[in-house]
Amino acid sequence: MVTFSIRLLIGAVVAGTLAISCRSASALIVSDASGIAAINTTAPADDPGWNNALTGFSGIYLGNQWVLTANHVVNPNARPTVANLPGGSYRIIPNSFRTLTNPGSFGGIGLTANSDLLMFRIDTETNTGLKPEQQNPNTKPITIGSAQPAVGAELLMIGNGSTRALAGEDTVNFEFHWNDSWVQQANPNLATKHGYFHTASTGGNTWGKNRVADDAVIQDGNADGNNIVVQLPGGTLLITLATQWDRARNNSGAAIPGSTATQFEAQAAPGDSGGAVFTKNGSNWELVGVMAAIFLDSGQSIAQTVYGNRTVFSDLTNPHYRAQLENLRADNNYSIAGDVNLDGVVSGSVVNGTPTGDLAAFVSGWNNQQGAGDILSWKKGDLNQDGKTDFADFAILRGQLGGSVTAAQLSSLVASASPAANAVPEPNSIAIAAGAGIAWWYLRRKRQRAL
Repeated sequence: MVTFSIRLLIGAVVAGTLAISCRSASALIVSDASGIAAINTTAPADDPGWNNALTGFSGIYLGNQWVLTANHVVNPNARPTVANLPGGSYRIIPNSFRTLTNPGSFGGIGLTANSDLLMFRIDTETNTGLKPEQQNPNTKPITIGSAQPAVGAELLMIGNGSTRALAGEDTVNFEFHWNDSWVQQANPNLATKHGYFHTASTGGNTWGKNRVADDAVIQDGNADGNNIVVQLPGGTLLITLATQWDRARNNSGAAIPGSTATQFEAQAAPGDSGGAVFTKNGSNWELVGVMAAIFLDSGQSIAQTVYGNRTVFSDLTNPHYRAQLENLRADNNYSIAGDVNLDGVVSGSVVNGTPTGDLAAFVSGWNNQQGAGDILSWKKGDLNQDGKTDFADFAILRGQLGGSVTAAQLSSLVASASPAANAVPEPNSIAIAAGAGIAWWYLRRKRQRAL
C-alpha cells in the first residue's frame, strides 16, 4: 500500500470571486446536459436516505440520535450547536462528539490513532420535542454496508457543497472548456479539458451517481485490495475507496462509446465532505461511506471541476470502522452520567427548597415510566435507561453530584412538586447503596463501549 497526500480537501475555503458569467445550480457537481440550473435537489425516486442528510453542512443521520460526518468538517474549537435536517432543527448534545479510531495499521502502513470519521448525538426537535424519525416519517433506517462494494458498483451520493455554474456559450452540454494550459476555450473542439466552474457558496443538498473506481485511478497499483490510504491536511490518515468523474457525451452531445458514466454522473466539490455514499445490496440501500476529499489535475484551480477528477470516500465496510459505528448506534448513553438536561455538564443543588440544574430536571421527571429507555426518558431522569425514573437513577445523579443531595431531600422535592402523584417513601440506606451499586456497574459497562 502506498500513502498519498490529498492535494485538495473537500470543504476548503475558496478565495476570491469567480470572474465568469454563469447560472448557478446546486451542490455536488452533477453532469447534466439539460441546462437546468437546479438539478436533483429533491429526493430520488429510489431514495436511500434523502431526509437523513444534513442541510447546514454535509452529514448523515444514522438513527438513535446519531449523526455521522467527516471530522475535518467540524472545527474542534468551535463545535456546531445545531444540526438541520429536512424535518426540523436539532440541538447537538454537548460532549457527544466521538472521533472514530483507525486500526493500528493497514496494508503494512502504520495509521494515525484517529480517523477522519466523526459522530455526534442530537436532541429532540427544538419546537416539537420529537425525534427525527417521529418528526419526518420519510427519515430512513440506515444500514451500514458489511461488504465492500466491487469495482464498477453504482453509488448514489448526497452532498451539500459548492454550486455548479453553467456555461452560457455552450448550449449543447452547458460545460466550460480549457486547453492543456488551463486557458478557457469558447470552442470545445479546441479544448482538451471539459467540466464546470463552481461558485464559492453552497446550494443545498443535491444527489448524484458514480461508480466505484479501480484504485489505480489515484495510486500506482500498490494496493491492499481496492482500498487507498489517504492523508488529509493535518496528517490524519483514512482508509478510502474512490470514484472517477467520467464524461458521458462528446462535444456534439452524442453518447461516448464505452463510457462508464452514470446518469447524473457526480463529482464532489468543496463543502461535500461528510456527505453520504450509498450503494444497493440486492433491493436494499446500504451506507458504504462518507465523502472525504478530492483529487484534481496538475494546475487545476479549486474553482474548477473537470472530467477525470476523483472523489475519495471513507470505507465504512472496513471491520474496524463498522464495529465502532454499530457499537455507538446501539448505545443509549446520551451524554455524561447525570446530565439529565443534556447541557454538557452535571449540576444541581437545592436553593431555598427549589432544585436547580439536572436535579430540577430529575425531580420534574420523577416516576416517569415508558416501555423502553430512550432520549425522551433520559431527559426525564432515566439515566440507566431501563424506562423508568427511580432511586437507581438518583444514585447515579447523586454520585455525580458528590453526594451533596440526600434521598430525604429528593423525597421532599418530589412531594413538593406534585404531592398527590409524587409522594414517595424515603428509601433506607441499604436500598440506596444497592441502587448505587447497580447504577455504577451500568456506568462501567457503558464506558467500556465508549471510544
